[in-house]
Amino acid sequence: MENWIARITAIVVGFIGVAFLAVYPLTRTATARERADIERALTPLISVALDQFQTPAGRTLELSIPNDDQWKRIAKRIGSPSFLVVPATTLSEPSAHTYAPSRIGLSLRLRRNGTDVVLTAITTPESYTVGRYTTDGFKFAAGPGDLVNIEVRVAASNVPSRTVLLVMPDWGGRVSGWAEGAGLEAAIKPFLALASLVVGIVFLWWAVTIAWGRPKLTA
Repeated sequence: MENWIARITAIVVGFIGVAFLAVYPLTRTATARERADIERALTPLISVALDQFQTPAGRTLELSIPNDDQWKRIAKRIGSPSFLVVPATTLSEPSAHTYAPSRIGLSLRLRRNGTDVVLTAITTPESYTVGRYTTDGFKFAAGPGDLVNIEVRVAASNVPSRTVLLVMPDWGGRVSGWAEGAGLEAAIKPFLALASLVVGIVFLWWAVTIAWGRPKLTA
């Protein structure tokens, strides 16, 4: 009877140990996924060099608003975005900033699912320095799966070097707060995961000693 009790106790303790061990890879996976989600939320959907629009006819960009699982997960966490069309330097520049559309003679016409959409003037989007101008770009609304066509023309004969036209999601500043919180959690979670790993090993060793007795040391 005592042997059965010991074995049942060992099994329960062993399961607890496995549960603690599972925290480590699950924490690492969750942290990596959250980091990838934040990066996706801040990544432009379209990035095209401004000089490619310096033609009389301009150029038409086509965009299908994302509707994949990762996008849905981000929207569920911080809400659905609107979208921006912004002339700017790339985010890889040391000080990413926008350009006033009037400075480069930017003209746009946008259709969503074949219907013309009114663009709203906006100031500096998230991830960019404070705008130098009254208007830095334009905002429009669209839902997952919508097909968006943007007719773009740049009238200026010269445009700043290393500048692009970006079409990017606008999460209303919520990504910055999310990223800050994730950064703090990222500093703490590894220690908690490591502690769970150690506790799990201890519980498994305890389960073994309960089931088969404490190993005897030989002289």
